[in-house]
Amino acid sequence: MPTPTNQEDVFKKYIEAVNQIVLVLDVKGTILSLNKRGHDLLGYPDGELVGKNWVTEILSKNKHSTQDIFMGTVTNKYDAIARFDYDLVVNDGKEKSFTWGSAPVRDSSGVIQSYVCTGDDMSELKKAEIDLFHLKELDRLKDEFLNIVAHELKTPLTSIIALSDLLRSQKSQLPENVASYPDIIFEEGMRLKHVVKRILTVTRYESGKDVVYLERISINTFFQSLLPVLQTLNQKRKYSVQIQEVPGDLQIETDKEKISEVVINLVDNAVKYGRDNQTIMVSIGHDTGNNMLKVEVADQGPGIPPESMSKLFNKFSQLEPSLSRSQEGIGLGLYICKFTIERLGGRIEVQSEVGKGSKFIFYLPITYAPKA
Repeated sequence: MPTPTNQEDVFKKYIEAVNQIVLVLDVKGTILSLNKRGHDLLGYPDGELVGKNWVTEILSKNKHSTQDIFMGTVTNKYDAIARFDYDLVVNDGKEKSFTWGSAPVRDSSGVIQSYVCTGDDMSELKKAEIDLFHLKELDRLKDEFLNIVAHELKTPLTSIIALSDLLRSQKSQLPENVASYPDIIFEEGMRLKHVVKRILTVTRYESGKDVVYLERISINTFFQSLLPVLQTLNQKRKYSVQIQEVPGDLQIETDKEKISEVVINLVDNAVKYGRDNQTIMVSIGHDTGNNMLKVEVADQGPGIPPESMSKLFNKFSQLEPSLSRSQEGIGLGLYICKFTIERLGGRIEVQSEVGKGSKFIFYLPITYAPKA
């Protein structure tokens, strides 16, 4: 059995090994013990502070409120064990953030003999919290700016599209050298309208202003009604879309418009990034084990590199470098898909192999289950 001296030595080793300040004060605030970690964090050579007064040596450099808080903890003004956060100006003049715990040590008669205090350096965590706050604020301002810009673009954009469409119908009356201009204006206007719509969709979702409109739909009928739209998403690419229906008449309760947008986004991506003359297969199934609708959109494109999979559904994420991208877009399509599917109580995932294409799969509950 260890002797008291040996036990004391072991205890001291434990105190020196912990990664926080361990401080022992007498009732007058004199430092009886301060471990090496404490000396290091406070910026003093090992052992230098022992025997000095904590209040006059350390706290005197700090704000008056810091002294009040600390002395309140060690004079038992607060609970027997108390925790407080405050900053300290250390020996090199820099300010560090600490979280402190303190407790009185009493003798057998209940008289306080000393105080044991522990301190954790929270400076990096506090800095990270401040940085995170600033990043969130910048993100909020960016979204607010995009929302304002998108709304401001809607009205003139509607006029541009309408007038260019009118000019398209009268191309025969235009000079030959400008006859193609109305088509270009119309196509570019529609592309910009699509971008504006996606920005407004995201800002509406993230502001909590999105509304789910439920109706019961027959899945096979619904997907067949989408087929003409899916077959004509991109006039510049040659492709075909096939729909593999689910056996029977599977019906689900969901928001039809939102599901339409998800399917159109997924097929549009497959067209943009796939090869010409590919067949895009939309397969519908019933996951009976979980009683969910299962939809797969499979392309014959180049596939997605493994290192890009983790950022696939991130907002404004682009898989190609900004200056060398082969396809247009602002990186909101898949983000909207994920947000929509999860909003409707489902989930979305992707399977892909480089050189062999990609398959996006989403699941939806047969009966809508709103998110908590």
